[in-house]
Amino acid sequence: MPCWETANAPKHCDEKSERKIKRREMVSSMMMTAPRWMAIAESQFPWEREALGWLRAQLPDRDPWHVWTNFEFIDDEVKVNEVDALALSPSGLFLVEIKSRPGVVKGDAHTWTWETDGKNYSYDNPLILANRKATICNRQPRLPLTTST
Repeated sequence: MPCWETANAPKHCDEKSERKIKRREMVSSMMMTAPRWMAIAESQFPWEREALGWLRAQLPDRDPWHVWTNFEFIDDEVKVNEVDALALSPSGLFLVEIKSRPGVVKGDAHTWTWETDGKNYSYDNPLILANRKATICNRQPRLPLTTST
């Protein structure tokens, strides 16, 4: 058991768990905060939550940076598209597609192959879908920017 607590002693953790706890505390103190980070919905996948936490910790907590996570939109073909994260930066808008699989990944412009435990699993390159989603987002009607008076 990595951490334990008794009635007569405070909580104790092994060295590895202690480092993880300290790292989480450090990251949480530097994270992008609301309203710049807006989780439209919480991810149901632990690996996606971990990746979003990492992303959140990497981005500055200042304007013009903003991120929206875990939302859907309907395209002009009435298909639902899921977005893991959409990040607004000084350089533009970035659509982030999160993938998490164990093993080694190899691939090309069309197919990615993961090797795990001696077995190969091939999938379409996720960049194809991410580019499609970004193109569709770009075609959406623009919302007028307003300023408060």
